[in-house]
Amino acid sequence: LAAAKATAGEAAAAAASASRAYKKVPRSEVEGALHKLLNLAVAHYSRSLERARDRIDDQALSNVLFALSDLERYYAPLFRDSGFELAKRIRKEPRTFNVLHLRQWLLAAANVRHPFSDLEEQAISMYPKSLWRAQDTQQLLSFGAALLALPRPERSHELIMDEVNRRPLDFEALSLTPGSFKDLLFLRCCGFGRRHQSRWPGRLSATHEKALGPVLSEFWETRRAAEESAKSQYLAPLDQAMRAIAVRFQRNVVCHGLMLDYLCEFEGRAFYLKVAMQSDYLVVPSHQLKGSLHLQQRLLRNAGDDLLILPWAHHRSGSAEAGVDATILADWFRKQWPRLLSSRILPRGESSAA
Repeated sequence: LAAAKATAGEAAAAAASASRAYKKVPRSEVEGALHKLLNLAVAHYSRSLERARDRIDDQALSNVLFALSDLERYYAPLFRDSGFELAKRIRKEPRTFNVLHLRQWLLAAANVRHPFSDLEEQAISMYPKSLWRAQDTQQLLSFGAALLALPRPERSHELIMDEVNRRPLDFEALSLTPGSFKDLLFLRCCGFGRRHQSRWPGRLSATHEKALGPVLSEFWETRRAAEESAKSQYLAPLDQAMRAIAVRFQRNVVCHGLMLDYLCEFEGRAFYLKVAMQSDYLVVPSHQLKGSLHLQQRLLRNAGDDLLILPWAHHRSGSAEAGVDATILADWFRKQWPRLLSSRILPRGESSAA
C-alpha cells in the first residue's frame, strides 16, 4: 500500500480484507508479516489523513478504524485524529451522517478502549435519535453496547433501553446469535444500579425480564460446559494455588447475567474474579486489555460488585507446567483490597459461595 501510494478508500478496503483473512488462518503463520505491512499501511494512511482529510469519506474513516480494531490493533494517534474528524462532521451535518459509519466507529473504539474526548462525546450525543432508532434490533443492540464505552453513558443508555423495551423481542432467536445476546446482557447489566438505589434508569422492562429468564438460564447452561472445557487446563493450577492459600471459590458463576470465572472469598473479602488470557489482550499494544473484559468490570462496579481481573501470565512460576506461585497470588490479592468498591469484609461464618 505504501509503495503503491494507495488512496484512503483503497487502504480502507485493504484493511477490511486483511481483517477477514486474519480470522481464517493461525495467527502465528501471518503475525510477523502482517505487523510489518500494517505499520507501513498505517503510516501511509496517517499521512493522507493529515494532508487531505477532506478527501477521505466517512465510510473510509470508520472502516479503517473498525478493521484495525478487528485486527486487535490500537494506534492511538490514528484513532484520535480520525475520531476528531468524524466528530467534526457529525457536529456540522448530523442528519446526513450515516448511522452505519457511526456504529463502526463506536464499535472500533469500544473494542480497543479508545478514550473518547469531550468533543467526540458531545458529537455522539448530538446524533439524531430518529436515525439510530431506524436500525434493526441486532444493529441497535450492538450500537447500544458500543455506547457503553463512553465516559458518561447513562443518558444514551437510557434512550437505547427505552427503544429496546418498546420493541417485541424474540429472546430465543437472539440467543442463537451470541454476539447480539451478549450485547443485550451488557445493556441489561448497565441498568442495575448500586444495591442501595431502588430506582435506576435504563432497566429492562418487567415483561422482557420475565421472558428473558428461562432463555438466559439455558443460554449459560449450554455454554458452561464449553467454558469449562476451554479453560480447565489453564485454571486447574490456579485452583490448586487458591486452595493452598485458603481461598474459598466457586467456578463459572453468573452475576447480573454475565458469566465470570470465579466467585471468591479470601481473608473475609468477597469478590468476583476473571482470568485475562492471552486472547483477552490486544496485539498492539500487547499489554492493553480488550474493551469487553474492561466493560464487564465497569458494569459490575456500577451494580455494586467487585470484579478483579487477574493477568494470568504475570503469575506463572516459570514454564506452563510449573503452575501458579501461591505466595505471589496471595500478595496480588492483598494489593487489590484498596481498589475494592466497599472493602467489604464478611462476618465470621458467612460464606460468599452460599
